Amino acid sequence: MKDNDYEDECDSLDDGDDESVDSCEAYISFESTRNPSSRLEESISFSWPGIYDDDDDDDDDDDDEGSMRNTRRKRRLRKVVLSTLLEEDDLAPLFDGATWAGTRLWAAAIRAVQYLSGRLPGSTTSHDERGRPNDDVIVWTPTAKIAMGGRDDDDVGATTTTTKKTTTSVLELGCGLGVPGMILHLLGCDVVLTDQADILSQLERNVAVNFERRRRPSSLSDDDDDDDDGTTRDGEDGDRGESPRRRAMIRAMPLSWSRDGVNRLLASLGREGTGFDVVVNCDCVYEPLYGKSWRLLNETINELLRVNPRCLVVSSMERRVADGIDGFLDEMRKMDHVGGVEKVWSEERRQIEIYITRGH
Repeated sequence: MKDNDYEDECDSLDDGDDESVDSCEAYISFESTRNPSSRLEESISFSWPGIYDDDDDDDDDDDDEGSMRNTRRKRRLRKVVLSTLLEEDDLAPLFDGATWAGTRLWAAAIRAVQYLSGRLPGSTTSHDERGRPNDDVIVWTPTAKIAMGGRDDDDVGATTTTTKKTTTSVLELGCGLGVPGMILHLLGCDVVLTDQADILSQLERNVAVNFERRRRPSSLSDDDDDDDDGTTRDGEDGDRGESPRRRAMIRAMPLSWSRDGVNRLLASLGREGTGFDVVVNCDCVYEPLYGKSWRLLNETINELLRVNPRCLVVSSMERRVADGIDGFLDEMRKMDHVGGVEKVWSEERRQIEIYITRGH
């Protein structure tokens, strides 16, 4: 049984108005599947506009008959299905409250990916010929284009990620289900999903099921991705002029926020000197659940900017009572390696704000 009233149980997505141009739920074709007897949720699924099942097809292009069949076949959006069922060993930490939040999909997470991919609708910064706000205009921001591998002078939506060296690397902090990172991976990014070790098993299973051919083992560093013959360890083609979506990899790694923790992560990935192009954190600041763990989040972000000052840190957060976000932002602006914090988008109805933090 599929249930699109997921937000009735938990205010994790919007109000489910399918006619709304900016409905988070409708935009990603979100569905919640529940057991018909117990009504307990068993999985969620989502798709991203423009990403199809056959985008990841490695069939031989020389098969003319197969190519004709593929052309005639109606393309279907790639559906990612994430189990929300927990193993028995995972149930205990779930009841500490903060861990529970990591098993939900929040609207701020969808907004973050829409921003980065340049697909945020409903922006009042766009106006029609009469000067009235145009809610149907899709906004492509220079920051979003740069973050996704583009240049300031590129056409809207164009990217320059044509070789492995320019594939955008993304680190998601406190990822929970990992939906933002998974979508960015589908869009062609090399992604590392991170969260606490005690809730990582569910994430690892979901990555393995949905991205088996694009999953990089945790023991393999980024520097070890390719063999000498230009193929990846799992036998896929490497740098042979392919699209970045074919080369991009995804993995799940444990990370406890701290300077030492993130440096250990970078060392295990072979990224001590390069860091990441983009760092994403979504709804990671809410003091009633997480206390002042945002101080450790700031310490982690500061260290990532020390390693790579050109990194873009994207923080997407929903405002709530006594959330602690102002304290988080105030402290972030004072960090040694932070050059600036800018609010780049906000949504009054859902109280979602997106900030970009840059290094010096």
